[in-house]
Amino acid sequence: MTRLLGAAALLLGAGAPAAADEISGQISRWQAGVVCSSQFGNGARPADDIAFVAQTQVVPAVVGMGFGVRAQAQAPGGVAVTIVVDHPPFTPGGPTQHTYATTMSGSAMSGFFYRFEDQQEAAVGAWRVSALSGQTVLYSLDFDVVPPRANDGLLAACGAG
Repeated sequence: MTRLLGAAALLLGAGAPAAADEISGQISRWQAGVVCSSQFGNGARPADDIAFVAQTQVVPAVVGMGFGVRAQAQAPGGVAVTIVVDHPPFTPGGPTQHTYATTMSGSAMSGFFYRFEDQQEAAVGAWRVSALSGQTVLYSLDFDVVPPRANDGLLAACGAG
């Protein structure tokens, strides 16, 4: 699993949350979407180097595909956050949650991205990415990881289909 954390200097507008998504008033703007494997290169890259291929929360379960959230805190100095990723188990009885500590900027977009590094990790089903400041949920967004389909535009855009 590859995770990328960092500030993005992009001036992107806020999206509209899906019915089950939660965006607190402590977030000034946000985006969610899918990224391609080729954007990651070798190793970690700053979040501002990664562009969404599409602003969607439906992700093909393909090794190398990634997804994530960019958000900006209302607090001018930013805030320490814990990113919680809830997902189907990768193996029977395996863990269903991973957590990462990072900061969210109050002056630019900060991003968290998750990339499938092997087929086991590309678990089909409901995924949730949440950012918490202490016990306060700053955002909580659902992603639907689906089996790849022939002629999928996301796969074609990433050179995987």
